[in-house]
Amino acid sequence: VVLYAGADRLDAQRCTLGEPPLLDGAVLSVGAPAQPEPHPELDEAPARLHVVAGPDAGGVHLLHGGQITVGRSADADVPLDDPDVSRVHCAVTLAPDGRVSVADLGSTNGTVLDGRPVDPRPVRFVPGALLRVGESVLRLTPS
Repeated sequence: VVLYAGADRLDAQRCTLGEPPLLDGAVLSVGAPAQPEPHPELDEAPARLHVVAGPDAGGVHLLHGGQITVGRSADADVPLDDPDVSRVHCAVTLAPDGRVSVADLGSTNGTVLDGRPVDPRPVRFVPGALLRVGESVLRLTPS
């Protein structure tokens, strides 16, 4: 039996649940890679936030422009089910020129971008950078 996670063939002897590609939200198939479902809305978003670690690992959030909030609250634009994330933790902004920035919104446990603390003043969030909020880690990718 051959098992796939997305397009990746899995080696049962070397794969660990919770580590890529066996993350929450992974599509598993037997015998052949699963055909991805069409998502035309993904093509319209200039950037995406991928949750790569934490309780919501595997999630993808589209950035269409303007400011979005990341937090534990259901009212956050990017809600994370992580007890170490504040209700409204940080703001990610996609400017009209395509630049992305992040600012902490007074979170209890802080916001960290590529190992550096983020304060309330916005700092540049470049593609590939890792944003840690609580136990969750998000990666910015262009579409």
